[in-house]
Amino acid sequence: MYFDEEPKHSLEDFYDREGELKEFLDSIRAGRKLILAIGLRRSGKTSLLNVGLALANLPYLIVDVRELAKFPRATHSDLLRILERAIRRMVERHRVMDFLKRVKGVKIYGFEIEFERGEKKPDLGELFEELDRWAGKKGKKVVVAFDEAQLLARATTWRFQMFLAHAYDYLRNTIFILTGSEVGLLYDFLGVDDPEAPLYGRHREEVKLDRFSEEKSRDFLLKGFKQARVKASADVIDYAVKKLDGIVGWLTAFGGKALKMGTRKEVVDEVLEEESKLSIQELEHFLNVRMIAKKRYMVMVKGLAKEPLGWGNLKSLVEKECGPIYNKNFTELLHNLVKAGFVEQRGELYTISDPVLLYALKEKRR
Repeated sequence: MYFDEEPKHSLEDFYDREGELKEFLDSIRAGRKLILAIGLRRSGKTSLLNVGLALANLPYLIVDVRELAKFPRATHSDLLRILERAIRRMVERHRVMDFLKRVKGVKIYGFEIEFERGEKKPDLGELFEELDRWAGKKGKKVVVAFDEAQLLARATTWRFQMFLAHAYDYLRNTIFILTGSEVGLLYDFLGVDDPEAPLYGRHREEVKLDRFSEEKSRDFLLKGFKQARVKASADVIDYAVKKLDGIVGWLTAFGGKALKMGTRKEVVDEVLEEESKLSIQELEHFLNVRMIAKKRYMVMVKGLAKEPLGWGNLKSLVEKECGPIYNKNFTELLHNLVKAGFVEQRGELYTISDPVLLYALKEKRR
């Protein structure tokens, strides 16, 4: 069902992304070492990952890094916990125990696995080397995916760029996939434009998931309601398309709620209200590691919630509320909001990228 709010796992539930899915699968089947799946929040990256890996028919490991979003700085134990969870899920699907038990700091109990903590903690490089060796023995590739990989920047105890550069060069049977909704921050984290960064110069494939056009948004909703044998008026569909601005996650949320509560405009408003709490929380996570400039960031996003603004008008607004700021420093703040996916540039104007965050910021002003 298109309106199932869980990330999709089957092709029949994955609307329209044939082009992106083909790019993704072609990259995996060609054995590309590093693949990025990028796009705005709720654009379907996790669903692309799930569906693509199911179709690729390769052993895989998905590390959900989103849990680190709540930490301004994550500990090594936080990182080990999410890696341990991912390894356990893989163990349920594949017999890798004989290889993993060779890794110091990994404890095996029958079909259970546990990582040591403290001084006995496992060497993560050795862990992935053993997975690569296991895949080689099987005559296959193994896929290691990090969902929302830019958040690994908060786990400062793991020099991920160095690890990934080494793995790129020496792990012959491993494909790495990184998804990211904070695209600019992901690029910065990987150092793709930094000649001194460990990964600089390594080839990467990129699959970008854009927002749906108005036509696609309308078609998605119509087909979703048709699947459920529910009718929706053109006025309600048009209202949802306008308010939810092509973000498939929000369109899905509306569809799922409308099946329970009726196909009414008020249901669109309820989606905006309910999901706005999550959007504000994500913005707060971003601000919590940038406390010195928090007031300026808030002035910027609140100003853009009123109306799209150009660089000069937005800077004037910040200076009116917070005092003078150098052009270079203001530009850096604005670019950080763009890199994090909260703001996007459309022509000469900047605007809030997510309709739910836009709604949340407007409501917060009241």
